[in-house]
Amino acid sequence: PNLPTKGNATAIAKNHLRALGLYKADMKDVVINTLNEAVYDGQTTRSYEKMRIVTFTRTLGGIPVLGASRAAVMLGANGDLEGLVVRWMDVTSEKIRSKVAKTQLKAHIKANMSARNIKSNVVLKKANLIIFDDGKGNMEPMLHMEGELVTPEGNFFSDWMVPVVNK
Repeated sequence: PNLPTKGNATAIAKNHLRALGLYKADMKDVVINTLNEAVYDGQTTRSYEKMRIVTFTRTLGGIPVLGASRAAVMLGANGDLEGLVVRWMDVTSEKIRSKVAKTQLKAHIKANMSARNIKSNVVLKKANLIIFDDGKGNMEPMLHMEGELVTPEGNFFSDWMVPVVNK
């Protein structure tokens, strides 16, 4: 009952984070999801919204961060805090020593896929520059690639993270 609306869930989630001393000014990118529950009484099934989940993600330098960085606030009836996941580290920058040149990118991706022992044909559908947070204090630019593995058994969706920095 009285589950927060998608319109007011962000403000309620921020208030909970502030009260716990966990809110950061760069928590600006918000995704709101709803957890539904179904109840079967032996004859009919009734579905209802059980929880609102407000997830804060981040961007650095205009580039989205994927991986460990996030704060997810689970809100129940009357906006009560039902659950919380916070993985939000302060960030410092470091100069990139050696990046992959655009002219070398195709060879770099092929070498990376080969090193992972991917023997199938790969049909690349999409590649986006992101920053990957490994959850161990390291963030680095990567290509988040999505595509299909083409095998004798069929085609399968897959995605990969390919570093764009030579270490």
